[in-house]
Amino acid sequence: EKETNNNNNIINNEKNNNPLDFLSDNNPNNNDNGLNEDIDRFAVWRSNYNSEIMPDKIIMVRHGQSEGNVNEELYKTQPDNNIRLTKLGWDQAKMAGQAIRN
Repeated sequence: EKETNNNNNIINNEKNNNPLDFLSDNNPNNNDNGLNEDIDRFAVWRSNYNSEIMPDKIIMVRHGQSEGNVNEELYKTQPDNNIRLTKLGWDQAKMAGQAIRN
């Protein structure tokens, strides 16, 4: 019997944490049955959720010069992931890292 109560608590907690509980069909406390209101509430919830999980900024950096940039024939014989950066490419990568850090 104690195990059954624990299982019921888990199920009830899952229901209470359902992000869609605010929708009319899922929430007995919600008096309206309008789809438009549900969509509006979902849009607000989703926007708030996204703002919590998304990073403040995304930094995109292209890799530095590779041996393939210097000699395009390498692409015929090697996959991209086997083509190494040149010394200049490594220097460019280090400078990009320093610029991001500062």
